[in-house]
Amino acid sequence: MNTGREMKLWKFSLDTTKTEQRYDWPYVVTVLSVQMQNSIPVLWALVYPDSPKRLYKIMRFLTGDSVYGVVRHLGTITTTAGDVLHYFAGGPGL
Repeated sequence: MNTGREMKLWKFSLDTTKTEQRYDWPYVVTVLSVQMQNSIPVLWALVYPDSPKRLYKIMRFLTGDSVYGVVRHLGTITTTAGDVLHYFAGGPGL
């Protein structure tokens, strides 16, 4: 569907230490991938860069953690230390 608005591919660094994270990002059309890049977890997304910023909540869990407040899985990564981190959307919009 062509809306006439320009979409761009952007990347966003994610925190490895906080279970609940909040970010002010432009409107995210879709999350493409979550991967490690230079030892930093990164989320790639297709966005409308000129749209007003929205608050997005992302939840991070380790394998074996109790999981709560999630909407959908965004990706799983393994850190250089060997920890496996699972990232989830913590609300509508991602």
